[in-house]
Amino acid sequence: MIFKKKSNPHMEQVEVGYSREQFLTSQAFSGVEKDIISVILEEGLRYSKSDVQEEINKFKNRGVK
Repeated sequence: MIFKKKSNPHMEQVEVGYSREQFLTSQAFSGVEKDIISVILEEGLRYSKSDVQEEINKFKNRGVK
C-alpha cells in the first residue's frame, strides 16, 4: 500500500508502506523499539515509517494502569 501526503497542491509526496516484519529486521530501530513494534503492529498490514515512529512514541508516553 502506498500512502500519499498532500503538502503542496502542485507536488505530492508519496510515502511507501512497509510490513511489520520489515520493521523488525530494520536497523533503523533499537531493540526496545522492535519489541514495541512487535506488540503494536498487526501482521499483514503495511505502515509508513513516520506512522510507526508516532505509534512508538505514543506507546512510550502512555500512562501506566
